[in-house]
Amino acid sequence: MPRRRKRPTHGGTGDTPSPASWSGPTARRCSECGHRNPGSASYCAGCGYSFAPAPRSGWRMFLPLVLVAATIAVYANSLDNAFLFDDEKQIVNNKRIRDLGNLSQILSRRRPVTELTLAVNYHFGKLNVRGYHVVNLAIHLLAGLTLYGIIRRTLLREPLCGRYGRAAPWLALSVALLWLVHPLQTESVTYVIQRAESLMGLFYLVTVYCVVRGAGSSRGRLWYFAAVIACAMGMGSKAVMVTAPVAVLLFDRVFLSKSFAELVRRRGVLHLGLAATWSVLGITRVAQQVLGSSYKYATVGFGVRDITPFEYAMTQPGAILQYLRLSFWPVSLCLDYEWAPVRDFNVTVLAATAGIVALLALGIYWLFRKPALGFVIAWFFMILAPTSSFIPIADPVFEHRMYLPLISVILAVVFAVNELLSDVFRRGSEPVPIRHVGSTLLVLAAAVPLGYGTIQRNKVYANDIVMWKDVIAKRPENERGYLGLGSNYFRQNKIDDAETAFRKAIELDPTYADAHYNLGNCLFRKRLYTEAAEAYRESLRVGRGSAATYYNLANALKKLGQRENALKHYRRAIRLNPRHAKAMVNMGNTLREMEKLDEALEQYHRAVKIAPSHFMAHYYMGVVLGFQGELEQAIKAYDKALKIKPKNANARNGRERILQRIGS
Repeated sequence: MPRRRKRPTHGGTGDTPSPASWSGPTARRCSECGHRNPGSASYCAGCGYSFAPAPRSGWRMFLPLVLVAATIAVYANSLDNAFLFDDEKQIVNNKRIRDLGNLSQILSRRRPVTELTLAVNYHFGKLNVRGYHVVNLAIHLLAGLTLYGIIRRTLLREPLCGRYGRAAPWLALSVALLWLVHPLQTESVTYVIQRAESLMGLFYLVTVYCVVRGAGSSRGRLWYFAAVIACAMGMGSKAVMVTAPVAVLLFDRVFLSKSFAELVRRRGVLHLGLAATWSVLGITRVAQQVLGSSYKYATVGFGVRDITPFEYAMTQPGAILQYLRLSFWPVSLCLDYEWAPVRDFNVTVLAATAGIVALLALGIYWLFRKPALGFVIAWFFMILAPTSSFIPIADPVFEHRMYLPLISVILAVVFAVNELLSDVFRRGSEPVPIRHVGSTLLVLAAAVPLGYGTIQRNKVYANDIVMWKDVIAKRPENERGYLGLGSNYFRQNKIDDAETAFRKAIELDPTYADAHYNLGNCLFRKRLYTEAAEAYRESLRVGRGSAATYYNLANALKKLGQRENALKHYRRAIRLNPRHAKAMVNMGNTLREMEKLDEALEQYHRAVKIAPSHFMAHYYMGVVLGFQGELEQAIKAYDKALKIKPKNANARNGRERILQRIGS
């Protein structure tokens, strides 16, 4: 039989009736946990659920439809936006996702769950971009609905329900709506490859939701098991999920348990299970990458060479203030800020650091005095910690990192406004409906411009050229913006425009190896082979030297008649990329022109072993074998070439000449 306990002073008056009255016709069974309570109870003695709010049935059940409609409305114009920036590498040119049956290769990546969703997209729609956008939108919408459920159910629990119980659906709707339509979220939703962030965010929120449901359910173990599974899936989506077990532990202590002893007694196994999901980061080798220091070209972790942990830590206060500014005033959003690392401690850094430390200290203080407020601040800092602390990342600022932390900002604003309205209407004589109307109008006053900003921002993601022009307009000193713009002009065969963009990138950063390389491609396309070779050499001088650069330099030297030099650079390209079939074929052609037929034939053989469907390798193999008098072998080589390209006139003519020689 449950122990007697007082009802909370904010939920009613007097003590609870004696245990004898807890059974019988007036007993009230909690719909959340099944616990039997006295008929007059305002709170469930088992889980703290409030009986004060109206039943969940009725028109309030349709509030989530408002979230669905609003989210679809603001993202409808993004569904046909093109793949851009890293989408090319991670989706368009990613051969791993093209075979859904090869799960071992997909699941061996750093973000196996994210990559699996991309493979499913490719399986059903190939590279139809609309399908990828629909999935991204669905993930974001599910995350928003989950957030709505978390806030509503948390506000219906003791001790918050006495103050917020009746307003719980409205407050949850306000926070979730503003979060869903905020323009700062566009990078995580409209930019396809940032699905990793929104998918991680969804699993993060689902983990919290399952814990909330489990705490007030007679089937708690099933909900807790689901929480562990969701947490593991989040770890496989993106490593920022690393903070989830700690965040859930703090959430449990603040909102679900009266003490750590109660927490351990009721949900100790759950928290051990959540902590066990950290092993996913070891299995996917994320932990090794972050903690390692030997990876030469690392972009995340202590192996990053362009910025030290101390410099990164000095950079982040300014970055966090930028995130907060964009949360309140989301204008001048930019895909690529190319935020300059702070190299020296100065007054500006000191001021920014002081502000962030003060906010963090306030959060810690409130965790002891006003735990709910403290948790809101803690949520912000915990989720930003993996990317905004001292662990170096090549790019210090990206908007998608605010996907989940934005919840804290919106919660703070919504509840501050709610407290202000409560105080105003408490002093006056206005009826409750007027208060609700006033609250609704304020939410709409914020949601409408935010939604409009999201619609406008989606237009910027229409294609690469529009996006990179936007980046340059907002960050005119961003050389990477000019590189991106020039690369897209080059793909559209606008060579002069591309050359102008690449030269501007070099002007901003003379040591920008990629810009020199792409300039070389423009000059090569214009048949300025001497200038192209110089551009490639400069790229090799200032950069790390890629197989593509050596290969293109060799091609330029071959056009200039410098065959020995060309061979040297073809060999370097193949050394860096042993599967570079094109380099092998072009090296073979150079050797053939130098009448080194055996060496040329060896390169063609190497190429067809790596790329059996390489037409030029089979064709030139037929040519060389014909020169050597190996006529039967030449016919076979031509046959393989024609199997790949049946209508190729050169291969057909070469085969006919060999047949004539055999007939004569």
